[in-house]
Amino acid sequence: GHGAVTSPQTQRGYTAFVHTKLSRVIGASGIHTGTMSFGKMEGDASDKNIGFMLQDDVADGPYYRQEWEGMKQTTPIISGGMNALRLPAFFENLGHSNVILTAGGGAFGHKDGPKQGAISCAQGEESWKLWKAGTYGDVSLSDGVVEYAKTHEELKGAFLTFQKDADQIYPGWKEKLGYTGESSVQAASFNWQKKELAAAFVGASKARTASSVTRRALDQSSRYADLSLTEEDLIKNGQHVLVAYIMKPKAGYDYLATAAHFAAESSTGTNVNVCTTDDFTKTVDALVYYIDPENEEMKIAYPTALFDRN
Repeated sequence: GHGAVTSPQTQRGYTAFVHTKLSRVIGASGIHTGTMSFGKMEGDASDKNIGFMLQDDVADGPYYRQEWEGMKQTTPIISGGMNALRLPAFFENLGHSNVILTAGGGAFGHKDGPKQGAISCAQGEESWKLWKAGTYGDVSLSDGVVEYAKTHEELKGAFLTFQKDADQIYPGWKEKLGYTGESSVQAASFNWQKKELAAAFVGASKARTASSVTRRALDQSSRYADLSLTEEDLIKNGQHVLVAYIMKPKAGYDYLATAAHFAAESSTGTNVNVCTTDDFTKTVDALVYYIDPENEEMKIAYPTALFDRN
């Protein structure tokens, strides 16, 4: 997936910066640039320089200045744990909102449905623009977004849906929006420790550390793993593409739970509880059917329905 190209851990001989720069050279209309530490993808706030290189006529790289001489720009594509609450700080860091947003969980995970989820993302952008223009006076970005949410139900719904994000990025939001309910269950499938940069933009507190609660939320093995399946039967039935991986989880994470999370993210899963999941969706879940933690091996069966047959 995306991480195979852009992760700093990937040993392929060139950086994500070079990869995205090449995309502009060959005339790509858009390319995924990661979420610059504001989503679940690996990255850093300084990755905004990749966006500048894709869109500006003159941009500084890690070593050299590039003059594009009017060459058409390539639009940054962002996704991976993004939702309406994370967008304002992302745009503030980047300096503009001229990007393509492909938020899956951020839209389909919204408590009121995907349409309201998509609208909430647009409102996240608008709230940032209004705050930037001084509409709410001399207040922090987080306070400006909360003020906007008071009169926009879709963005307010995003606060109620993604409450862990809201608690971290918008301290005191419940009191300001008049909400007294309990926090919802939101899957914590990303590293909260790398959120300090995001928090700094909106005046939030330091990011919380990973915990056993986070690790339990990662465990999706009840849905995305079935170790009773045999490779012989899977091949005989001919309904799956079988893929073997070498995988080593981070210290403290269960092997099966991590393998199942991998299967989820590479098929039908996302980093929030999606309210629109139906029976058909579950028929195309990828399934872990074999693990060997000692040798760091796992095998996943992907339903053929996931693939384009044209």
